Amino acid sequence: MFRNKGCPIELLLVEHRKNETCSVKMTSNLFPSRPELDFNMEQVGIKLWDGRHLLPYCNVTSIKKKRSENTLELVLRGNLNNLDGLPYLLKLKFTSEHLRVKIEGEMLELPSNVKLTAFNTCFMSHQFSDENHPPFEMARKSFAFFEGKGFSWISDAERGRSEYHQGSDDGGPWIQLFRTAKHADSSLSWSSSNDLALPLVGWVAGSSAYMILVASENAYHVGIRWGPCLHSDVASETDTGKANPRFKSVVYIIPVDMKLLLKMYKEDFNAESQWMSISEDALWPYTPGILLGNFEDEDLKTWHVNEGTLKPYKSEGTWINGNLEKIAYPEGITEGKGSAIWEVPVGKKEATLSRFIKFNGDCPISHLTFDAINRGKGDVEIDVSIEVERRVVARKSFTLRYWANQRFLLHIPEKAKIDGLNLILKIRNQEEPAKIVLDNLKGFYQVK
Repeated sequence: MFRNKGCPIELLLVEHRKNETCSVKMTSNLFPSRPELDFNMEQVGIKLWDGRHLLPYCNVTSIKKKRSENTLELVLRGNLNNLDGLPYLLKLKFTSEHLRVKIEGEMLELPSNVKLTAFNTCFMSHQFSDENHPPFEMARKSFAFFEGKGFSWISDAERGRSEYHQGSDDGGPWIQLFRTAKHADSSLSWSSSNDLALPLVGWVAGSSAYMILVASENAYHVGIRWGPCLHSDVASETDTGKANPRFKSVVYIIPVDMKLLLKMYKEDFNAESQWMSISEDALWPYTPGILLGNFEDEDLKTWHVNEGTLKPYKSEGTWINGNLEKIAYPEGITEGKGSAIWEVPVGKKEATLSRFIKFNGDCPISHLTFDAINRGKGDVEIDVSIEVERRVVARKSFTLRYWANQRFLLHIPEKAKIDGLNLILKIRNQEEPAKIVLDNLKGFYQVK
């Protein structure tokens, strides 16, 4: 429910400490919970005179502030990574409107032998952290739109290897950035996913009362990161000898209304709005679902394996859960005490894992999902199907990349009076030993 419809989103410069980065808090008065989002001018991409590429932090020594009724203008002076040889001067302007905040940036000064390649801004909210439980729920509550596919939750998109901190952990299994189609071949992005995204990423509140979204002009990748936070980072293609490098981003704090989002996005980024489609069988909006199995204890015994083994799994590594907390066990996909691992040796033409899910009367779900992480040495093709009375009602093939994770989602196209569903996973002609960690078998029912 809205309130104070005439009041724009409040803008507040967060108290700044010298030599740290600068943040601006945006608070919407349109919802009873007053959702907040913090913009942080975190990093820029630069190319040095010696050919090196860096992502230094925008450390600030002084801020000049100017306010009007619905705008906040800042001029940041500082040194990138607090290095005396990398001084900069950056102007930021925030314009508050009814359901959005427009953000404009302009790099006014940089050393003449330094080329700006990107603006990497970070958008964080305490709601993201508060609702990121169980670990990595942020990915199942955040979404993007992908070329040729339309809407997808971040957890369900085709994913590459999870990000990690070299030498300190095995990564954050649900942390993922996706290249945009405009910058599919860009060297700026380190995304390893094949899916190409629109420059928009959004998060849905657990109450489904509102959603928070970020989009940028000329974004080169989008997604979620460690904060947990939203990113729509901007490539700087301007020749600094002719004009100052600039960026434009828009924050939306709006009801969970896809038509409203499409309308607003078209106003701001019309050239790419044709990708913003949502199929009738998509799982939308956010719902936590019903846990049908967690691959633990007695539940583990309900699964049938024709090739390979299925056994309890315990992580051997350390993972970051998205609230920057290290987890040794379980490793981030589970909502229970542990997970299971399905191991299939090479030389098997077909390995099958299945389970019957019993219902009484009407099928109470429209979608079925489970989480998976690839712990083998190569990509794995997994065919997933749902049978009702030996009739296949849903089937989809997934590619689970090396050291990647994904939620597998299938839509059940019909509601019927049935005793239950048979879920079947198949791996065929695997060239490397397959090691798939599984957890969180869930059902969802979507009300259209």
